[in-house]
Amino acid sequence: MSFSSGVKDELSRQIPPARHCKIAETAAILSLCGRVKISGQDLFSIEIHTENVAVARKYFTLLRKTFNIETDVSIRRNPYLKKNRTYIVAVKAHEDAVKVLQATKLLDEEGQIRENLSVVKNRIVQNPCCRRAFLRGAFLAAGSISDPEKFYHFEIACASMEKAGQIRELMGTFGIEAKIVLRKKHNVVYIKEGSAGSSDGAGKYPYPEGDAQQREPSGKLRNREHQQDGIGGCEADRGHPLYSGDHWPKRSSRKSAGDGQGPPGTAGGDIEGTGRGA
Repeated sequence: MSFSSGVKDELSRQIPPARHCKIAETAAILSLCGRVKISGQDLFSIEIHTENVAVARKYFTLLRKTFNIETDVSIRRNPYLKKNRTYIVAVKAHEDAVKVLQATKLLDEEGQIRENLSVVKNRIVQNPCCRRAFLRGAFLAAGSISDPEKFYHFEIACASMEKAGQIRELMGTFGIEAKIVLRKKHNVVYIKEGSAGSSDGAGKYPYPEGDAQQREPSGKLRNREHQQDGIGGCEADRGHPLYSGDHWPKRSSRKSAGDGQGPPGTAGGDIEGTGRGA
């Protein structure tokens, strides 16, 4: 297990006592590696795709303890990469999905999927404890950290510049000066010891805000399906033993053919697919 996976495994077992902090952490995971689907009948469902079992376990536990709702847990395996698995935690009931989206402020009064990226106006992150919970969820969903005994590097990869700016601003409320760099299709918020990085260090974005090719407009969705992959699928937890505690459901209604190596709560086995999710 890598150092980063070990940190995530430890954080996944820490559940905040306050409900508002649970909601803040859930909101961060949904925002960075979640997906909202809307059917032709305007019915909502939500799911996350992650390669890290610790993230799936934490998200499942947060939903159970905060909302007491049913979830569907499954595994998708890449047939070409034997060790690459994607864990999918889905809320398929419309009423339950709406309950989660409203609590995390991802669904506005008009029924539109919309995220308030303002640190000042967003009630989800107004309290310091909730900001910590949100950053913890963001790291679990789309972050990585190096072993500080070798060199120090912490980062969270975001799908949009607006989300990266929000996370950097949240870090700034704790006196942490983070920077943003564009890496391939992701906007990466990072802290690196002894490095000036690619940003100007003055609290501005590393490229002009008006660059339409680099930015994505916030607000209403362009499409009927909302997807923010964050790191493009969370960090792989290769070879990590599946947790056998009571966080996972004892039985899942999903039936899938495979090798019977799924986590407790799945029908056993892998769902053949790409390993990263559509």
